[in-house]
Amino acid sequence: MIEANIKITINTPVTQVWQKVTDFGNQDWRSDLTHAEMLNDCSFVEVAKNGTKTEFEISLVQPNQRLELKFENDYISGQWIGLFCDQGTQATLDFTELVKCKRWWLRPFVGKQLRNMQRQYMRVLLSVLGAHEMGGVL
Repeated sequence: MIEANIKITINTPVTQVWQKVTDFGNQDWRSDLTHAEMLNDCSFVEVAKNGTKTEFEISLVQPNQRLELKFENDYISGQWIGLFCDQGTQATLDFTELVKCKRWWLRPFVGKQLRNMQRQYMRVLLSVLGAHEMGGVL
């Protein structure tokens, strides 16, 4: 299992971050996707710019605190865990991905790719929220 984690504190209330991150059917702000679509109340699909479709299942929701997703595509499967810590006008975001490779030859590359994707996701999220990083490293 490959693990990638990113943790930052931003100058935006956690409720605003939660709303943006969990609006799974409206991910137009994401620079890495062509589109995302809700399939039902508990699942959605994201289509990356390279055409890869990743299916997600929402497995745990604790509003403004914790979100857990299971995901799978042709190359990987795993779990995404998002922790959202309310600090008044700031929020600390702690996102972890636990990934299994379906193709052995991808294993050496997946860790670095996941960390790059996490940093890019956070940069775009901060931009769309008009937020600034207060702590952590992008």
